Amino acid sequence: MSKTTSKGARGPGWLRAANPLRSVRSGLVAGFALLVVVLIAVVAGSAWMVREYQSDTALMEEKADTALLLQGAESHVGTAGLMLQRYAFDGDPAWIPAITSSADSASQKLDTVRARAASAGDTEDLARLQTIDVVGDGLRAKLTDVVTLRASGDQAGALATR
Repeated sequence: MSKTTSKGARGPGWLRAANPLRSVRSGLVAGFALLVVVLIAVVAGSAWMVREYQSDTALMEEKADTALLLQGAESHVGTAGLMLQRYAFDGDPAWIPAITSSADSASQKLDTVRARAASAGDTEDLARLQTIDVVGDGLRAKLTDVVTLRASGDQAGALATR
C-alpha cells in the first residue's frame, strides 16, 4: 500500500513525462519556443499589414491621379468655352489656336483616363467617359459652328450658338 500512496503523491507517470516545466531547463526551452512562435506570428502579421497598406496606397494614388486628370480636363473645357465666347464676341482669330489647344489638352487627359479604365476593366467608368465624349463631340460641333459663323461675319449668329 505504501507503493500506491507514494505513486499517488507523485502523480501518474504520463503526467510527469508530459509536463515541460518539471525542470528549469525544460521550462526555459518551452518559454523560448513559445516566444519564437509569437514572434513569427507578429512578423507574419506585420508583413501582411505592410502589403495591404502598399496595395491600398497604390490604389488611392491612382484614384487621386485620375481625379486630377478629370479636373484638368474640366478646367481646359471651361477655359476653351470662355475663349470661344470671347472669340464669338470680338472675332479675333488669335483665339482659335488657344481654344483648340485647350480642347486638345482636355481630350488628351480624357484619353489617359479612358486607357486606365480600359486596362482596369472598369466598364462603369468607361460608360461615364462615353457620355462625356458625346457631350464633347457636341461641343466640338458648336466650336466649328461658331468659328464658321464668326468668320463669315455673323456675330449675332455666333453669339446665339448654344
